[in-house]
Amino acid sequence: MKAIELKKVSFSYDGKNNILLNADYSVDYGEVCLLSGHSGEGKSTLMYIISGIIPNVNYGQLSGEVLINGESIKGRKLGDICRKVGVVLQNADEQIVQKIVEDEVAFACENLAFPPAKIQRQIDIVCNLLKLDKNAKCRTLSGGQKQRLALAVNLVADKDIYVFDEATSNIDVDSEAIIMKNIKEMSESKSVIVISHRLANVVPADNIYFMQDGQVKESGSHNQLMEQKGEYAQLFNAQKQLEEGYKSGKASAEVVA
Repeated sequence: MKAIELKKVSFSYDGKNNILLNADYSVDYGEVCLLSGHSGEGKSTLMYIISGIIPNVNYGQLSGEVLINGESIKGRKLGDICRKVGVVLQNADEQIVQKIVEDEVAFACENLAFPPAKIQRQIDIVCNLLKLDKNAKCRTLSGGQKQRLALAVNLVADKDIYVFDEATSNIDVDSEAIIMKNIKEMSESKSVIVISHRLANVVPADNIYFMQDGQVKESGSHNQLMEQKGEYAQLFNAQKQLEEGYKSGKASAEVVA
């Protein structure tokens, strides 16, 4: 049984201009999947559908079939979907609601009706795992620490599917390493989706889907897509060239990421 499966899914906000058009997409359990492509190609929209934000919060015209753990999400409430699908956004500030790290994690546990003793254990476990000071004030955390806190909140719920939407695009190297380590460990039993336009530093994915014009245009492993020499290969090579240019101090404005 697949963790996620989209069959001929289309979506538009106005019923005319499709952001997604007959998109087919699937992810297995025990798999890290990279969803990539240029900006504005529908990656985040697909994430909103998987997590139930569309159509429960963001409205529009949605068609096709969306399955989570083999079950259609049609007519399902956002809360039902969120119990299975955890999301870490690019801007973690949008997810943090408490003033203290400990309270933020505890709030997630309380929503799941954990007993007090279990709540304290979970706080200690996830804060230690993600190297967070449970007594720290959330507003004083760095961008990377806030991303780690958002992940910690999701981990206490022990969800089946985790989606990272550009969650490592603007964070420090240490935080990126901690998050990537957890992604690899989580993928042993969970389904992990990494949405990113950055390719060179993304955790090695078992499968890659490259989106263009609201559709999945290319799919396969990194090596397979590089051999095809399509859009994915071009973007990867351009980013690699830019990265090497920055490291050598010779980055050129002519290299477009």
